[in-house]
Amino acid sequence: TKSKLDLKAFDSELQAEQALSQGVVDLAVGLTPDSTSMWHWKIAFGAPIFFDGQGVLVRGDSAVRSISELTGLKVCVVEGTDNEKVLLARTVARGIAINALPFQEEGEMDDGLAVRHCDAVSAYVSRLAQLQQAYPKQLSHDRVLPDLLTLSPVAPAYRRDDPQWTMIVDWTIYSLIQAEGSGVTKA
Repeated sequence: TKSKLDLKAFDSELQAEQALSQGVVDLAVGLTPDSTSMWHWKIAFGAPIFFDGQGVLVRGDSAVRSISELTGLKVCVVEGTDNEKVLLARTVARGIAINALPFQEEGEMDDGLAVRHCDAVSAYVSRLAQLQQAYPKQLSHDRVLPDLLTLSPVAPAYRRDDPQWTMIVDWTIYSLIQAEGSGVTKA
């Protein structure tokens, strides 16, 4: 029997959750678990496969070593996003007077950092890593600060009405984690 794997990309977690709920897909990888989605879309989440979080990427020539040292710097963020809200809320709560520089789109923000209109950028750490890969010449010496503004587990999601599929997904993840912990590699 020949198996078929059909991959679909979604622009947002909401679209992926809706597709799961409607049976368009059987598994969505890379979602952040939350109880509202579980209830509304009748989905469940497996074990986290990694942890992401909102962080800050600073220029390599900056002396800044932690978020508490961002005072006075131009920190770029995409306007109207949760990243902007979290950045502003957390810096205000800590008494860190940043100069938030909002951009309308991620691409504009990325370019703003690459041409050095920004001293720093705030986004999910996985996104910051993508940004450094996209601009290797300009950002290769830039660094992500060690302290995070948020911590977000990333997990697979599936409909909760199929216990057999749930078990297959969960035990696949557990097996992969155990294999990595035991030193099993492709070789």
